[in-house]
Amino acid sequence: MLQSDPLKEAHVLLKAALKASDPSCWPPPPWHLGGPRPSCPLSHQGHIAASCAALLAEVDIEAVAPKLQQRILKLRQDNPADDGAVDGAADAVRLVARAYAREPHKVRWFLEELDRRIVVGELEQQRSAHLKSGQTPSAILEVLWHGTDQRGYLVGWLARLDHDAHGLLVKVGRQWTWTEGDRDSVLATVPDALFESAAGGLDSNA
Repeated sequence: MLQSDPLKEAHVLLKAALKASDPSCWPPPPWHLGGPRPSCPLSHQGHIAASCAALLAEVDIEAVAPKLQQRILKLRQDNPADDGAVDGAADAVRLVARAYAREPHKVRWFLEELDRRIVVGELEQQRSAHLKSGQTPSAILEVLWHGTDQRGYLVGWLARLDHDAHGLLVKVGRQWTWTEGDRDSVLATVPDALFESAAGGLDSNA
């Protein structure tokens, strides 16, 4: 039986970084917590590009391959968060992966961190679309689980938030709700059809 190519389901930014890295440094798939390819908003991709510039600012320019030095110096000088600079996000993640090439543990850390940020960006976009008037949500630090319905559409996210809180965005019928609180109280609001999957995701990321 032929194995599917995990790169086909990777977000374009993670795919760019993976292809720029030695496969021995890759985190084991599935990436993005499994499931469908995430949709990370362009604004969040701009933030990712800016964080890449910050990482490259700490790189010893003399320690990287000469052909990368000018590209890194240019990214340091530009502001990747500026409007229109999002197109450079893929190039920014490639540069970080290649700049870290001599330190495999840094490559692995960067790929895992990039994956985390892409999934957080997807949840931030979905949450913004479904918040009730007057809700002021906490910052999302990490997505711990997401679940799909019978058609394969994402209908639930469980996340670790700032201030040791947890949050749940879930769709029941046609209604979306966002709930924040401590771990157990938030988990208790997960619909029965998703509970086992959500609890397993929470335990595996504890």
